[in-house]
Amino acid sequence: MMRHTTIRWMALGAASLMLVSGCSGGQSNPAKVAEKFLHAMAEKDSETVCEVALIDDKPMTTKEDRQACAALLTPIFDQEAAAELARYAHAKVERAEVDGDTATVPSDAITGVLGVDEDVHLQRIDGKWYVAEGLSSDI
Repeated sequence: MMRHTTIRWMALGAASLMLVSGCSGGQSNPAKVAEKFLHAMAEKDSETVCEVALIDDKPMTTKEDRQACAALLTPIFDQEAAAELARYAHAKVERAEVDGDTATVPSDAITGVLGVDEDVHLQRIDGKWYVAEGLSSDI
């Protein structure tokens, strides 16, 4: 089952899995990926969320992976708390702090949204950045 913090984080928007600014070349900037993730979460865009987020600590690289990922997001998007996600539609990510293959977007670097109190964590795999928030297929 998903951890309570993961659901809270996603419900708060870390997730509209805004998903990052695009496919291949769009995942080279961790701040842009975090912003894309947030926007995708706000729009309940599971395709984009699955493109830029890690599930079980791995990227969703195949069509089957992304379909399974989308199925995992349905209950999150259907929750009453999911209405909170819409507030991330206009979020802007000002910066990411990179340390090797990990990056953090501090909560104070997310603008255009009131009350953001959690950082966004990312991991670089094969040159692409992904949101790494402990999403699990065990829900």
